Amino acid sequence: MRVPLPSNERERLDAVARLRPVDVRRDGRLAEIVSLAAEICGTPMAAIAVVEGDEVRFIERHGFEVDVMPRDESICTYAILEDRTTVVSDAGTDARLFDRAIVTGPMGVRFYAGSPLIETGGHAIGTLCVMADEAGGIDAAQQSALEVLGRQAMAQIKLAALEDDQAGLIDDLDMARRNLDFLASHDALTGVYNRNAVIGVIEGLVPLNESGAMSTAVLFIDIDDFEDVNDSLGHDAGDRVLVTLADRIHLGARNDDVIARLAGDQFVVVIPNAPFLAPEQMARRVLQMASGDAAMRYAKAEGKNRLVIFEVRVAAHRIHRINTHSFVRSVVSEGSMRLDFQPLWSMTSGAVIAHEALLRWDSPGAPNIDPGEFVATAEALGLVGEITRFTIIEACRLATRRREAGERNAAVTVNLSSVQLERDEVILVVATALNDSGLAPSGLILELTESAKLAESGSGQATLRELQNMGVRVALDDFGTGFSSLALLRSFPFDFMKIDRTFVTGVTDADREVLRSLVQLGHSLGMMVVAEGIEDATMLRQLQEVGCDVVQGYLLGRPGPAEPPRNMESHPLITPASRFH
Repeated sequence: MRVPLPSNERERLDAVARLRPVDVRRDGRLAEIVSLAAEICGTPMAAIAVVEGDEVRFIERHGFEVDVMPRDESICTYAILEDRTTVVSDAGTDARLFDRAIVTGPMGVRFYAGSPLIETGGHAIGTLCVMADEAGGIDAAQQSALEVLGRQAMAQIKLAALEDDQAGLIDDLDMARRNLDFLASHDALTGVYNRNAVIGVIEGLVPLNESGAMSTAVLFIDIDDFEDVNDSLGHDAGDRVLVTLADRIHLGARNDDVIARLAGDQFVVVIPNAPFLAPEQMARRVLQMASGDAAMRYAKAEGKNRLVIFEVRVAAHRIHRINTHSFVRSVVSEGSMRLDFQPLWSMTSGAVIAHEALLRWDSPGAPNIDPGEFVATAEALGLVGEITRFTIIEACRLATRRREAGERNAAVTVNLSSVQLERDEVILVVATALNDSGLAPSGLILELTESAKLAESGSGQATLRELQNMGVRVALDDFGTGFSSLALLRSFPFDFMKIDRTFVTGVTDADREVLRSLVQLGHSLGMMVVAEGIEDATMLRQLQEVGCDVVQGYLLGRPGPAEPPRNMESHPLITPASRFH
């Protein structure tokens, strides 16, 4: 697994070239710092390491003999990615490090602590590190001392660079040339070879293959639907996918295989001296490692602390998530959303007193998602504000149209989550929607979901009070599903209480008594009580018996077009005589 390069790698390498730390004269100043670090931290080994383009050089060391090692084999390459001390208690059990040369080779490092050497411009040129061949650790005081010594080492390096500013010009140019050579032949994001470098490798192998001295295989790798990752999750997430894929390919490759990124999500692996079926075997290893990662993420999404074996449902889950993100982005950006209305009926008059605005969309090839998942995905993508704005403005416009067409007093209810309420712009959106549509504030009812979060949200409740002061009415949805609903009733004066459908569908005498108690509780607090999910006449009669005020369900009217029909007089109204008995 290759170590990702720092985001400022080019500038960091320029800083290394300017300071020339590998040329610092060994006059004892750095040696004292290294020895003191080992003594304070109680470790047999310590060093000042400089991370160059593809090498790590120990410009001062204590307790071991190695002067230089490949960058990918050193723990210091991880330490320069952080702005404070990196501590590895046991490299032998660390998935990133257990097979590195610094662990498996003569040094046999198990414990490591490295403080980054940060120059004036903020770039980490290397580390002051302490190491041991047994697992271990350091306390806070030792870590603080290591960081102080690291700053002293950096000061000595800068001082030496100033002293030798004129004398080391040739060496500076050589180091800069090496670093530029590295960047010229490697992909800056993933650290693997770039297109030009791998073409050179292949061209060099052509004569050997033509002569029969070698049999080389070339494996091309491409990510399926990679553009969906960038479109749905953003380019930063896409970059992380590419880095991860490069690591997976390295884990499946042999030591002499050459890995390169051609362009975008395209990789190539050159396999010299390829035995029979070697490319196929490597491809299977890469697929298996990617599958293992997908299973791990699926296990976390399912609730953590569980075992998941990669299978079709895991892949389907990941594909569905990516497709859903992409679809929600396209629907919101293209303005493909619309509203359906479902009527709410008065148990007293038998007339429609409101419509619930239900989010829908007109888009071909839509994945199988319900409105709840659509809104939750929009919240995750930061698009919920646009959906809230559309829903409120369109609901108020359509409610006004229906009033003008004959439903003189019908209101409209709009579902909002606690996340939406915590945004200050909701108040402005509501005020704008009411003003532009001409709808009276009492004609808008905000129906609140996620009452558990709302009970803990001071800002959400403050927004509700401001809206209620404007004349907008507020309903508590799914009442009875948790203690949070009761807590909200004590702290906020709702206009409507919508009983959770699980209490409406109960068939036992105990269920009916609970339902009766909930209705009485709502009335005692001055609220109108709404029941949803009415699908048969028995449920309707039961609600009439317990005194429910408003009902909604497929028995009484399914969701349909929100625009009013041409002839509102023919719009069906239920009456107590015709539908409630």
